[in-house]
Amino acid sequence: MAYGTGTGFNYMPYAIKRAGYTLDLADGGWLLEGKGMAFRFESLDIFHEAIDFSAFVYSMVKKFPADERFDLTSQARRAANSVVLNIAEGSGRGTKRDFSRFLDMALGSTFETVACFFVAEKQGYISDSELDQIKEHGELLGKRINAFKRTLRDS
Repeated sequence: MAYGTGTGFNYMPYAIKRAGYTLDLADGGWLLEGKGMAFRFESLDIFHEAIDFSAFVYSMVKKFPADERFDLTSQARRAANSVVLNIAEGSGRGTKRDFSRFLDMALGSTFETVACFFVAEKQGYISDSELDQIKEHGELLGKRINAFKRTLRDS
């Protein structure tokens, strides 16, 4: 089930959305209180937003020709998955500084993903309006990642 609604992007406050859980960034570490969450990233809205972004990318690359399967299609998918995976991996690091570095990589992968679609549009695989959609989703996700980075830095 998609985390958001409509286009798959329903941005909510970025701390924690799950009732009964708190995230404490004191002393550069993480403290999850609650039950049932095995992984820290599960409580992060940006993780779920990145999954929605990746799913949107997967739906968009289906329009690419078969001969792009091992090139642009694969690159766009890998870049979109890298956003998700860097958020997850960074959340498991012991310090805010380490996590912030992984968020930087996630942000870079967001840009890479969007750049793949500029190439796709130039090749005629997607329309201008489809490029605008991926740009909008990428921009929103990038803003959310940056906002979360500021939260880490300021806490």
